[in-house]
Amino acid sequence: MVEGLLTIILSLGLFVWFSSLLEKKAYKLNNNSNRVIERKVILDSHLKYEVEITEKEIYAKVIGHIDFDMNPLLNIPERINGIPIVSIGDGAFENDNNIDTVNISNTIEEIGTRAFANSSIRKIIINEENSIRIIADGAFYWCKNLYIDMFCNLHNIYIGREAFNYVKLGDIVLNDTYEFTCGSFKGALIDSLKIDISGEELPKEAFMFSSVKSVHINGQTIKKICSDCFSGCSKLEKILIPDSVNYIDDDAFEIKETAFVHRKDGEIDLRYNPIHRSSITKAIFYCNAGSYAQSYAQNKKIKCRPYGEFFQ
Repeated sequence: MVEGLLTIILSLGLFVWFSSLLEKKAYKLNNNSNRVIERKVILDSHLKYEVEITEKEIYAKVIGHIDFDMNPLLNIPERINGIPIVSIGDGAFENDNNIDTVNISNTIEEIGTRAFANSSIRKIIINEENSIRIIADGAFYWCKNLYIDMFCNLHNIYIGREAFNYVKLGDIVLNDTYEFTCGSFKGALIDSLKIDISGEELPKEAFMFSSVKSVHINGQTIKKICSDCFSGCSKLEKILIPDSVNYIDDDAFEIKETAFVHRKDGEIDLRYNPIHRSSITKAIFYCNAGSYAQSYAQNKKIKCRPYGEFFQ
């Protein structure tokens, strides 16, 4: 009798506990749910937008440009029909030859994958009060007319792979407000670069094939320069490497070239495979005596000079 009563009480207790657990889980699911209810496309006089309506919010993103002729100044508005515009969608202006200057509104949080790739964009206006947090892979890939002169206005931002390939960036300073990854500045047209981050490594291919001439690694926490980080940087003249660096990948500073066999008419002869060559950088390493960077330079036959001479 007593055992049966204990069994009933225990069963009731487990049922109440399990029911409570299910209620909490259901509340959490409902609370986090933001299911898309509807998507629709709308236009204004210059742009095409996709509006997304969810259970909790409504927002729009730019998905295309509809001008027939060159638009010398294209303003991306903050709202369309009262709906906030929060992003420039993937490929929105890809291969677009009818844009010159684009003014990015302060509501834009993301510039999508290949958003402006291979377009005629020449200038982009980004205000100090901007909300941009993501510049996705290839966002400005091969925008060879573009010069971004307000890089300092970008903060707390993630930069995707080859986001600025063949884009003129001039002199840039990278600190902890930038999160860059493998190939972020691959092929970018950079004059000078100062790296002042608290991370422990410079990512693989981060500046590969860029036109950077001078590199100042200021962060005293940097320990590793990864594979191909500066490979193909044929214009690199000097780099300052702090004592904190204790590993540099073998090909981090390789100059990689590809040669082709040509026909008599000057065109590439496709019957033959391209010839790949590699050589070591002609840049000068500036570092302290006895440092890992000095040993690396000596082993690779790279010219090396005292740390302080970098600033002369």
